[in-house]
Amino acid sequence: MVQVRSLVDQLKSKTQEVDRIKTKLDELERSRTSSAPPPYAEEPSLIAARKMHQAECKGLILQIKYLKLKLNREMDLRADLTHQKQYISLLLQGLARSDAELGRLIFDLDLQHHARDTRRRQSDAKRKWKKVLNAATAVARMQLLAKKAEEVVDIKQSLQKAHKEVKSRRNVLPLQDQKAGTATAADLVGFKAGFASRK
Repeated sequence: MVQVRSLVDQLKSKTQEVDRIKTKLDELERSRTSSAPPPYAEEPSLIAARKMHQAECKGLILQIKYLKLKLNREMDLRADLTHQKQYISLLLQGLARSDAELGRLIFDLDLQHHARDTRRRQSDAKRKWKKVLNAATAVARMQLLAKKAEEVVDIKQSLQKAHKEVKSRRNVLPLQDQKAGTATAADLVGFKAGFASRK
């Protein structure tokens, strides 16, 4: 706030200086146009003073513009800071509420100590029953898997027997006897059909 006030004071003083200089310039212009130029008017020092005065006026105007921009930036920054402050205060209010609710919850948990013990006893009994049920289901699953494994072993053995029979028939049959070969192929197809029906 102090910076803003100092900037405003500087801005006011510079604008007053510019106004004073403008009034002096107007008076000088009026006096020059109304009366004849003095004999020293053509001196180079007067021309240099006039140029210096114009340069100072331009510099003052630039300073005023700079101070105005600085003031606007400060005001925008302060507005942004107020919005941030409001947002943070809302967040803190939410955290304070959640802290209060958490404290209430902890307090309620301490009050319900006996009820929690009964719950624990009930959960212990449930755990024991769960263990028994899990063991029973595991045994049942093992029995089912053992039956399936026996079936797979039987199927594998029958496939191996059939494969050996086919190999032995191929070795026994001469290559030129086509009819006997087609008969064994038909037997093999019949064997496969029987195997599929067994599955």
